[in-house]
Amino acid sequence: MKLNLMSSLATTALALGTTLMMAASASAASLFSFEATADFGPLDGQSFFGTVEFDDSGLTGSGNESVNLSSFNFDFLGTVFTEADDTFAVAQFSDGTFLGVDYVVDDFQLLAGFPSIADASFFYDLPTGIGSGGVTYTATPVSVPDPSMLGGLAVAGLVGLKMKRKAQTAAEASA
Repeated sequence: MKLNLMSSLATTALALGTTLMMAASASAASLFSFEATADFGPLDGQSFFGTVEFDDSGLTGSGNESVNLSSFNFDFLGTVFTEADDTFAVAQFSDGTFLGVDYVVDDFQLLAGFPSIADASFFYDLPTGIGSGGVTYTATPVSVPDPSMLGGLAVAGLVGLKMKRKAQTAAEASA
């Protein structure tokens, strides 16, 4: 009986610890959708859309900082570009405030805005000509487990242990 109780406690502790680690890692993710709109050149008036995700949990919130991208998808003229196409791409911050993404490939580049995200820009160089425009970013909520759910899991585990112990005690009494 003592071995079963220890095993149950270890299993409950492992499940709770795993859940807490998943919650901590989920809360560090930041996800933005963005729109690059050309306002000069042969693509004038056209918009292109993408998403970017990064972990900003290591930022100090002081001065200019950057973090690597964990995910990047941008559809430009029918080609989808990802984080693998620019391994040096980063999200830029100033005093903890997101300023945009620096991402450079042969056909285009996205540049973070300094001193403000409102200054984020988009440049392209195509056989038909060069052009530029602005980039707007919109934060997308990332689902984070509710802390009360973690407490509920712990209570449920303890109730389960108590019920199991009660059932074992009743079985031993009738034997």
